[in-house]
Amino acid sequence: MKTLHVAWDNCFAHRNQTGTGVYARQLLKHLALRQDIRLDVFRGYTTARRDARISRALHAMGRMAWTHIALPVRAWEFDLLHSPAYVAPLACPCPSVITVHDVTHLYYPSHFAAQWVWYMKSVVPATIKSASAIICVSGHSKHDIIAAYGVPPDKVHVIPNGVDHQRFMPSCVLDRNWAQSIGLRENYILHVGELMHRKNIPTLLRAVDRLRSQGKWGA
Repeated sequence: MKTLHVAWDNCFAHRNQTGTGVYARQLLKHLALRQDIRLDVFRGYTTARRDARISRALHAMGRMAWTHIALPVRAWEFDLLHSPAYVAPLACPCPSVITVHDVTHLYYPSHFAAQWVWYMKSVVPATIKSASAIICVSGHSKHDIIAAYGVPPDKVHVIPNGVDHQRFMPSCVLDRNWAQSIGLRENYILHVGELMHRKNIPTLLRAVDRLRSQGKWGA
């Protein structure tokens, strides 16, 4: 069996401790166990600490240079390039696969940094069209990607996020002493998303308030 030599561009994903970062880390962990895949992981461009504004500017320029110049040069020796967090080279010498988790930047641009929205609107459409395949995590995202970028449906593949059954076990019994020690009572909601506007947390809180007013939520 031929071993597939894969370049993994972790330049953007490794900076995120949630979302795309978790996706990339877990996928890397399990792909590394396969005998038919040889992975080379690249973390892209880094700079030394300096003035915050200068550092951000250098990081942005460095990441773009890495993605669109240095990475394609390195990719000649690989069978496949996987970019797990939206950003990929405009031109790649080997087949490329991009994971596009959603297109919320198009629907809620005010929730993102202006530079990111500009990049996602001006550069990403070309990279998506030049990619060999697109991975997304839901049928809804596939519908949005096709509508937004005009790619053929058979180019977009839905692969739902997995569940780590070593950490998440539906049958696990809650340790009540531990729960009480951190302030959890009988009725509670666990929200594992970031505290960002686009997560629509106010609606969640209003729902809890409505349930309480109807006597359907514990005191």
